[in-house]
Amino acid sequence: MAIGISSYTDPGVYISEILVPSSSSLTSSKILSVIAIAPRTRRSTDEAIIRGKVYEESLTAWSGTSPYRCVLANPSDRNRNNAVLYKNSNAMALGEWSFVPASLVGNAAATADTSTNDNITLALDGIAPITITLSNNAAQPIATTVSEINAALVASGDHGVAYSSFASVGAGNVLTFTSPVTTSASDIKILLSLENDAASAISAGAWTPAAGAGVQADTYVEIIDTSYSATATYEIEYVTIDTIVDALTYATATTPFSSFEYVGSFPGSPSYIEDHDYEDTGNTIDWKVAATWAAATVSGVAGPYAIVVATNDELKFSVNGITPITVTLTAGGAVNAATLATDINAALDADANYGPLYSHVATDNAGTLVLTAPTPFENYPTTQGSATSITLYAATDDASTTLFNIIAAQLPYTVAGDGTRPSFGSTYYATYNYTRSTDDYATAHRVYNPDQLYAYTTPLTTTNYTVNKLAVAGEIAFENQAPSLYLIQINDSTAPGTPTPNQIHTAIDVAETKSGITDIVVIDTSEDTAVYLMGHVADQSSLFNKNYRRAWLGMARSTDIGDPDTPDTLVYSSTRTLQSGATSPARGRLILASPCEADRTLTLEDGTEVTVELDGSYIATAIAGLFTSFPSPADALVRKTITGFVTGDDTFETYLKAERHTLASNGVTVVTKDAGRLIMLDAATTEGGGSGVVSFEEPQASAQKDAVTRTVDTLLDNNLVGVVPDDVTDFIADVKKWIMVGIIGEIEAGSIGPYTDSNGNTRDINPISDIQVFQSESDPRTYLFNYWYNLRYPAKRFFGQYSVDNPFFVS
Repeated sequence: MAIGISSYTDPGVYISEILVPSSSSLTSSKILSVIAIAPRTRRSTDEAIIRGKVYEESLTAWSGTSPYRCVLANPSDRNRNNAVLYKNSNAMALGEWSFVPASLVGNAAATADTSTNDNITLALDGIAPITITLSNNAAQPIATTVSEINAALVASGDHGVAYSSFASVGAGNVLTFTSPVTTSASDIKILLSLENDAASAISAGAWTPAAGAGVQADTYVEIIDTSYSATATYEIEYVTIDTIVDALTYATATTPFSSFEYVGSFPGSPSYIEDHDYEDTGNTIDWKVAATWAAATVSGVAGPYAIVVATNDELKFSVNGITPITVTLTAGGAVNAATLATDINAALDADANYGPLYSHVATDNAGTLVLTAPTPFENYPTTQGSATSITLYAATDDASTTLFNIIAAQLPYTVAGDGTRPSFGSTYYATYNYTRSTDDYATAHRVYNPDQLYAYTTPLTTTNYTVNKLAVAGEIAFENQAPSLYLIQINDSTAPGTPTPNQIHTAIDVAETKSGITDIVVIDTSEDTAVYLMGHVADQSSLFNKNYRRAWLGMARSTDIGDPDTPDTLVYSSTRTLQSGATSPARGRLILASPCEADRTLTLEDGTEVTVELDGSYIATAIAGLFTSFPSPADALVRKTITGFVTGDDTFETYLKAERHTLASNGVTVVTKDAGRLIMLDAATTEGGGSGVVSFEEPQASAQKDAVTRTVDTLLDNNLVGVVPDDVTDFIADVKKWIMVGIIGEIEAGSIGPYTDSNGNTRDINPISDIQVFQSESDPRTYLFNYWYNLRYPAKRFFGQYSVDNPFFVS
């Protein structure tokens, strides 16, 4: 073809390649689509979850001027390794933003009344809590309170001069606490003091700690001035330290949570107990089950108590595994629970091993003494639930029997809390089920091995295997060497487990979206499904859709062999129902499998084995899976063996020889049990029950036709469509050459047979007589072509003669 350039070009040399048909690269593969019902839930297996992780929190309330700061919705652990700030959906560099040192800001107050509330207990930056006693003044200025707090911290050996400006006072006499630490350890908590707590007074009501519920500093982030933009959108992910729930990735409002399988510290490990350590609450894991979660508690007998000096006035115990402490109790007469609680808490508060964090262990519950291990904060102390404990020991003058009715022989006596959970920022793993998305029913999902099959369908369990037909059929297909599968799940929303005909039709329609599907089986044996599937194959294999495919079908258990006049029988279905018509593209593409009864032993997820009764559609699946495993389109099913069914007893239906002949002669593919093997002696399409044309009767015939058709289609479409011929005669020759290249390629690949002469000898393709190409007389843009080739057929029958005493049959 000449170079068609008519516009001006600069002088020079211009060279282009002329495309000459020579050879083609052929690819031919068969892919089976299995259509069936499956559980309406999906499985998320060993989903890695970071405890306390918050995702996509929007930050909008930025300070109007520099420094540009915004408070998080939840206090953070300030760990930069688990935190990312996004600006317009792009992660900002670590140097562009930071966590601001922890701070607490009170309300405006002219004075701080510490006349009766003169103690404040602080837990700062991971250091042991400290209780500071303020001057007992009726109207103490905030400035004096600031000075006393800072002085006490500086004097503390655990804090020191770094805390000389920890407390400050701003405009409006607002008291502010600011951590001097800039690392992730920066933190401020206010605990409830043992007595006369001043937090609320000095903050004008902003801080009101309670036993087991202190005040936690908010967490602020700051963006450097050069990186801040008032018009940008900001989102942050981080680990919070005050949530008891974690979001599940796939459990959402549209795909809600269904059930847990297990939750553990490592993949596949059920470390935590459902409904004891955790439960689901609206698509989240809740780590504090109201019914079971509790700190370690020892409840006494009802008071008052007869405490006698040097007899039973000592209580020795430890909390959360800390060194035991011996408390001397108030003695004399009847001592009430409140007095004893004061004794115990005061001793714990003053003890170096316990301190203010443990100053509320003992309480008076309606006259009964109760000891409760403290869990005032989710992250400090780290003990909670079952990690808390109280152990009573034998004291010299032991009060255990008097207070708790625990005799000496029972000591030491330990009580542990209930419920445990991962620590904040740690990764744990959850396996759970969630409701399927509607997209699952509208999409064909490709899988390449059983693991991917179970990931989509959910594994077979003791509760779902009867409705997980998609997984069972998928197992059988893979067991018969199917290289991959397209899974299509029927949306049985009307009556789960029993889809309506329209719902099955809709699932079959989904297969239209995948041109790569070459074979299709529906795990349903109704006549309505068979007819609709036949129509689908005809439509998709048509001249214009070009999604060539075959349908593999089976029938219900107990279906009789029958005859062409008896409905709901194998022969009737093959010779009547599954006859698509003389000119239908579905002709030669329908394979009806028998028998109709087989058993299969399933191995469930927990290792349990169950045997289930299956119908003929599963046998059709096994044959189809094997067929798609053949490397060549010409490979035949004759004498091939399928697997996947119980063969050691009478559960696999068998036929007498005459019955098998009746089925085979009417276009039914029969699987015969022979010495434990499930073998196909004569696989055929339902064409055998109709016109009986050989080129339609062999299942592999359509595969060969499809291979050549796709190759010729691809070569012509990609190499000739859009070309403007310089010479029509030359162009027609090129069309012939491209068709010839495709046919020769398929012959050399073994997909089809070679050309032969009248004597049966192999010959070369003749582009003059074997291929015809014409330009349309009515439309010069249209070209018509014809070609032919030989199919490859399996050798099935050999008939011979012999003679005796008469060599070479001489008469």
